[in-house]
Amino acid sequence: FSGSHQDAINKGMARQREGQQWYIPYLPIDPTDVGRSYASIIRVNSQSGKGGVAYVLKERFGYDIPAAMAAQVSEKVQAYSEAKGGVVSEEEILEIFQRHFVNVDGPFAIENPDISMKANDAAVSATIRIEEKRFRYRETGSGVIEIVSRMIRKGGLSFEMAHYSEHAIGPGSDASAVAYIGVHMNDALYLGAGEGENITSASVHALQSAINRALQAQEKLDTILPKKCVEA
Repeated sequence: FSGSHQDAINKGMARQREGQQWYIPYLPIDPTDVGRSYASIIRVNSQSGKGGVAYVLKERFGYDIPAAMAAQVSEKVQAYSEAKGGVVSEEEILEIFQRHFVNVDGPFAIENPDISMKANDAAVSATIRIEEKRFRYRETGSGVIEIVSRMIRKGGLSFEMAHYSEHAIGPGSDASAVAYIGVHMNDALYLGAGEGENITSASVHALQSAINRALQAQEKLDTILPKKCVEA
């Protein structure tokens, strides 16, 4: 997965179905037919784009990341490859992804959320922390993320939801949940991922990750925070 070949290979692998005649661009034979693994043909380096990174995260580790996130993860992987001066392993790709995008901690946090569900309604109590300021809220509504987003805006951060997706990861009863959230903040798109024991906790982690990535990208937190915040 290097250079212009990677997207064609990635799309071909995605379309390939078990039992079909093998037809993958740039790969005349199935590596497994000659005792090789797919890992042996994947080389992600500073010239690789989002296709190779997305393929590794999905096929090797089970993370089906959205295309916009794949582009942002790829930027991190490329920078690491340039600094390293060589090919990036599958394990290094996973480490980069988890460190920069999954359950990201930082100046912002959703602390001690207490969530209850009844029919089509939800109630959430949580503390919103922005740097050293903390705001405790209790809100109700039709969805947990909608409620938590309202709390965050009350705390002083302005953003718009831009993406949401989710899936299970892992086998059977041991599966955990993964969610991906994108937010528009200061005219830019930031994406974060969350992993938890259920989709609700994963979604809250994903929202926290996305906002922390936005805040960490700013030169000064003061450019986002309102000048006056009244603590609850």
